[in-house]
Amino acid sequence: MLYKTRRNFMSKKRGVGFKKFIFFILICIIPAMYNCGGEIPVSSPTPTPTPTPTPTVPTVALSFVHLDNTTVRLLSETPLPLRGYIRTTFSEVMDTTSVESATSVTDPNGVTLTTTGSWNADNTVLTLAFSTNLLYMSAYIVHITTAAVSSASSTPIADAVNETFTTMTKNDFNGDGIFDVIVGAPQRGTTNNGTAYLYSGASLAAASTAALSTIGQGSDNEFLGVSAAFAGDVNADGYSDIIIGTSSPATLPGSAYLYYGAATISSTLTTTDANAVLTGAANGDVFGYAVAEIGDFNNDGYGDVAIGATNANSATGTVYLFTGQTLLGTVTASSAYATINGEDANGLFGFAVSGIMPFNSINTPNILVGEPNFGNLGAAFLYSGSAFTTTSTTINARDPLYAMVEIDGNNNDELGYSMSRVGDVTSDGTIDFIIGAPAYLASAGFGSAYVFAGEDFSLHAALDTVSVAAAQSTITTSTNLSLLGMSVAGIGNITSGDTVPDVVIGAPYTPNIQDIGATYIISGSLIASTANIDVTVPGNTIVSIYDAGSSLLGMAVCGGGYITNDTTPDLLIGAAGLVNVDTSTVESVYLFSGADISDTTTTADAVVTLSRETANDDYGYAVGGAF
Repeated sequence: MLYKTRRNFMSKKRGVGFKKFIFFILICIIPAMYNCGGEIPVSSPTPTPTPTPTPTVPTVALSFVHLDNTTVRLLSETPLPLRGYIRTTFSEVMDTTSVESATSVTDPNGVTLTTTGSWNADNTVLTLAFSTNLLYMSAYIVHITTAAVSSASSTPIADAVNETFTTMTKNDFNGDGIFDVIVGAPQRGTTNNGTAYLYSGASLAAASTAALSTIGQGSDNEFLGVSAAFAGDVNADGYSDIIIGTSSPATLPGSAYLYYGAATISSTLTTTDANAVLTGAANGDVFGYAVAEIGDFNNDGYGDVAIGATNANSATGTVYLFTGQTLLGTVTASSAYATINGEDANGLFGFAVSGIMPFNSINTPNILVGEPNFGNLGAAFLYSGSAFTTTSTTINARDPLYAMVEIDGNNNDELGYSMSRVGDVTSDGTIDFIIGAPAYLASAGFGSAYVFAGEDFSLHAALDTVSVAAAQSTITTSTNLSLLGMSVAGIGNITSGDTVPDVVIGAPYTPNIQDIGATYIISGSLIASTANIDVTVPGNTIVSIYDAGSSLLGMAVCGGGYITNDTTPDLLIGAAGLVNVDTSTVESVYLFSGADISDTTTTADAVVTLSRETANDDYGYAVGGAF
């Protein structure tokens, strides 16, 4: 009962309370919800201010892209090739006009280079292409100012960019920044197979005589190493490549073997390891007797090469020009970009070939070809490299659309036996060259060499024929049977007190056919100012270097570049030796320091002496270096 009484009481109380609550709502709350207009008032919330977004500052990353578009490297990496693309990657979509205006690339002299820019689809990557090749061993700077802004908010990059990159060293096979050397020994092997030796400049500077790689041997009687040269950078990867030629018998067409440079290389290679094997058109062509770097005559960024075949084209001789992009695998003579056929029976057109261009550049080269057996005089032909850029072609040696000048020698000169660019001896802004005329077949065999000013031929629009009287300077000897001019080379400037490049000339049979040999270094300043120079007259040479025995010192000469790590270029002299006459003779190659050349008189003064592996292998018959 108590429970029911309490429950009923609470029910009554709850009923009374509910009625009071409803009354309160009707009397107090509802009227307050209405204003005089009868609308329910709504209070306006305090607005939250919209934050202003902070603009994102674009970041910049630079890289170097190889011509094959597959290799991307940091600008700080080495070695970088002479042609490629600068890729600029931004973190934001950019205003293309502002970026292009704010971006430039300058050369070592601060001159702005001509470039062409292209963007990716979303305008975050700018790629710059160069119109010409860069220079060897040179520092360039990529500049991007803070005028480069983003597209959405015109926000500039955080800081101006000034990033430096450095191009590859010339003739640097392994990419360590020091010039390397290649030596041919064409008679090595029991059947004259031939061998070539590649030496690291860094090792030579440390007085090490170990070869970086021994390359051989060729086929029987192929005489691999009769010619050897650095080929430039034919695959545009930043490493200098090498090419080695042969002097094959009538049963073979002849070959040249090309090896790509790389950071590492096997200590022993064979001809089957070559990255490209170039072969002649027919048996007996002697394809490969001369090999040479000729720059980039078609301006595609890949180094090009020339190959001489002295017995091709019905024994008149032929020179083949190959573009670097084609040099992979088996390469036949018929695939040459340009073919230059000699016109004189048994003239030996293509006996020597040289690219005439600045020491540190591969742009717009001219091409010099020797024909030492032309009419008992000898001749040399200078071709305009730019004439070959439009289309592949086959021409005759005297085609006036390509040949700028024919230089004919004196009687029994054998002009064109050797040749080399020498730099700008005459200080007129053009590259000069030297041609050897050893008078090999003459009874006296004095020999001579002629230095020609490139400026004298730069304006020739069609073939002119001149004699050696047109030379800037004629260099001779009073010692008969010297065969002066059997080898010639530019070596750069080794003379203190001026900046004119100097030359080296070999006279391997001085003073007679069964004794010693000599090499002469002549000042470029003297050449520029003196019409006739006799190397036997005191004061006419910087130094005269002699050797004892039958060494044939001067059989090969070349500029070595900067091997000994100083600011003066070095030089190399080959002494192939008459071992069959003097068995005590050791065929050798001598590296001389340009900085110390004034104290040099004999081969004992060489910084390094490289020697044969076996007797009578003709080690030092060919030497390839910077010139």
